[in-house]
This record gives sequence, C-alpha cells and structure tokens, in this order.
Amino acid sequence: MGEHTRADKHGCNSADLIPDIARLFIRQEWAKIDPQLPAMLEVLTEVGAAECWHKKSNFKSHLMEVYKILKLWGVDDAVCRCGLMHSAYSNSFVNLAIFQPDVERSRLAGLIGPEAEELTHLFCIVSRNLIRIDIFRHIDISDILYYYVILLSDILSLSDIFIFEREEGYM
Repeated sequence: MGEHTRADKHGCNSADLIPDIARLFIRQEWAKIDPQLPAMLEVLTEVGAAECWHKKSNFKSHLMEVYKILKLWGVDDAVCRCGLMHSAYSNSFVNLAIFQPDVERSRLAGLIGPEAEELTHLFCIVSRNLIRIDIFRHIDISDILYYYVILLSDILSLSDIFIFEREEGYM
C-alpha cells in the first residue's frame, strides 16, 4: 500500500488510517465486502432502481449509501442486506416498489437471504409514524440521540452529513 501514498511531515501515512472495509468501498471491491453484493447491485440495476429519482440522486445510490453506512458501523450481513433493499416493496413514506411483495418475496429472499428479506418486508409494511411514537414513549432521554441518528440515516445519505458538517464548521 505504501508505494502509492506519501507520509505527512510527522511520518504518518493517512492511507493507513482508512479502515479495511472503507478501503474496499473506495476501491469498489464489492465481492470482497459481500460475495453476493455484485449480484444484488446487478438486480437493483435490472429492476430500474438506478432510474428512479430519490432524495438527491437515484434510488439505487440511496440504497447503496444505507448499505455502506450499516457496513461501516459493523452491522451483521442480514441487516446490511436489508438496508440495501430497505424500501424495495415501498413503505409508508416512499412509493418506489421495485419488487412486488405478493409475488417476488421468494426472489428477493433468494438474492439477499431469508432473514434479510423478512427484515426488508417488515421494514416496508410497518407504519413508521407508529414506530416513532412508540420509541419516544419507551426509551430514556439518553437513548433518544441514538435513535434520532438511526432515523436520520433514513433521511440523509452519508454525503449529506459530510456536507452539513463542512458547512457548519464541524470538520
């Protein structure tokens, strides 16, 4: 690795600070992140996720950003795969069904695994407004920030967070 990087004035090579999983994303080495990831991304392209506008980009990019955040956080594969397909059947806020739950659940389960598909289906059918109300009734104030960040990850992509921090002078 060191052959293509330079050390700073203190002898520190910033490339050495990049976590291995982040390096794989930077290099787009999808199969090393998850052997099934290239196939999952291909199917997202086939079903038109890259052709649907969503937030500030396209639906496929948004789904990949959610997956990336979860992977970087070290979440298990089933939850990461759910993140990649989290609104594949639509949900109470987004009407972008790229799979039909009444006929394509087995197809999606074959692609991302049964546990991830079950989580995806649940994510799509549950009322998010009810979840928010329930969360704030049953958690301690100290936990609210944690859940707030999770909810924000559904609203913002990773790049939105970095842009906000740069504009506000936090970075």
